[in-house]
Amino acid sequence: MRLVLEHHENADGSGYPQGLPLSRQHPWTRIIRLLDTYDSLTVIRPYRAAYKPSEAVKIMEEARGLRGPIYDPPTLKKFISFLTAD
Repeated sequence: MRLVLEHHENADGSGYPQGLPLSRQHPWTRIIRLLDTYDSLTVIRPYRAAYKPSEAVKIMEEARGLRGPIYDPPTLKKFISFLTAD
């Protein structure tokens, strides 16, 4: 249940519903946050076409919260490595 509650928390502590800093988030929250965003970006939505995987990655790399990166940088780097592995 905790992961469901925290999956919109940002690495910089600017997320919701609790505004938790990364140090207080469950470690798996970092992964679920990435997967949720990547899925949201790469599927067709009623209001826009799906982004290409490379476009989604660029958006995620550039995403910033109020005080810094939205995603945990080491976790994002590993996720990108996974996506681009042969």
